[in-house]
Amino acid sequence: SQLNQGFFVKLALKRIERGNNVLNVAAKNIVVSFLDGDQNRSILKNISVSLESGELVIIMGPSGCGKTTLLNVMGGLLKPDFGHVFFDEIDYYELKESEKDKFRRNNIGFIFQEYYLIEDLSPIDNIRIMMSDKISYKEKTKMAKALIDKVGLKDKEHSIIRSFSGGEKQRLAIARALAQEGGVLFCDEPTGSLDETNSHMIMGLLRKLCDSGKAIIVVTHDKTLCKYADEVIDLSSINKNEGESADDTDIYDGNS
Repeated sequence: SQLNQGFFVKLALKRIERGNNVLNVAAKNIVVSFLDGDQNRSILKNISVSLESGELVIIMGPSGCGKTTLLNVMGGLLKPDFGHVFFDEIDYYELKESEKDKFRRNNIGFIFQEYYLIEDLSPIDNIRIMMSDKISYKEKTKMAKALIDKVGLKDKEHSIIRSFSGGEKQRLAIARALAQEGGVLFCDEPTGSLDETNSHMIMGLLRKLCDSGKAIIVVTHDKTLCKYADEVIDLSSINKNEGESADDTDIYDGNS
């Protein structure tokens, strides 16, 4: 009910201010479509996915089956046509815009296919700006250096980002995402620009973060990474209408 939702929102926002993280995430009956000329094309068809604190879920499927779209819906970046996304007891898309912004900032981290680094800043500064103002400058620097070391860039912490290779930029983007204090991390092809050795290093790090309590969802095409997951979801096998085969499913022809 509206009364219960308001009560839970107030309770959750108080918890956020105390610094407590989200434990569980659930997307329920998600539907997303778009207009293609005069036709309505379905991207996600009544999809439900959930993950808990300490769990790493991998979403796989062919290009265009809706993996990134689902990630964006669950991460609070794209409101679905129908369905709900719950972070613990909070129905995210029922929050006010100001509450959504605060919630994402304090509870959710992202790793995108693009790096979104600020190339005019140093690697350390790119990480420091993601940290809470409650942390001292000295402690931010110490934490940033530790994260840079974790992703194998210790000798690059004072380098110019424009000189980085694509793989190095992606690793720095991952370190930056890890600097956020949120309990949930959404990763869109986090190892897509890395070689095999670095891919497994990053997934090993994500696995350790899960074991320490984070909930992590990863979109990837790399089947060799599935061994790090608690659950692997083949989106193409569940993204269909009742009585429809996966081959018959309308898909978005793009980066979805």
